[in-house]
Amino acid sequence: MHKQQGTSLLEGLVVVTISSILVSAAIPAMGEFLLRAKSRASEVQLMAMLGAARSQALHLGWPATLCPLDSNGRCSTDWSADLSLFIDHNDNSALDAQDQFLRSWQADWGNASLSWVRGRKRVIFRPNGSSTASTGSLRYCSLEHEKFDFRVVVARTGRYRLDRKTAGCD
Repeated sequence: MHKQQGTSLLEGLVVVTISSILVSAAIPAMGEFLLRAKSRASEVQLMAMLGAARSQALHLGWPATLCPLDSNGRCSTDWSADLSLFIDHNDNSALDAQDQFLRSWQADWGNASLSWVRGRKRVIFRPNGSSTASTGSLRYCSLEHEKFDFRVVVARTGRYRLDRKTAGCD
């Protein structure tokens, strides 16, 4: 007697039906996973840029400036633009030929925005590690869901911390 090998049409339909149910349940969860991953990556990058600014000021013995640059190389209030870190030797809030460029971050904010709470153009860390301005914060606001919002609080002492509970996005 010869046995048939393979699957029946009914078995194939059952497998396709179960697979489509599982995929349709996974797609919304995958979207949320990607938004959370993008938010966490932005947290890490912002903290790394602030850490680099503070450590470069301490190491080089000059104030280090972190800001978004406009098309003319001047610090602007558009924190959703690329962020640049440099030593601003003449303290004119611009990246000039005599200044020392250290690094930049080309952020892809997608469905999110970054802003400084008080409209600040730059964050400066002194050679002793302190900040030149009063305590303020950078807000990351997701346009998708508020649970991905966060802020990075920068204190006058130069310390900074992450706050996921009170981002202050409207």
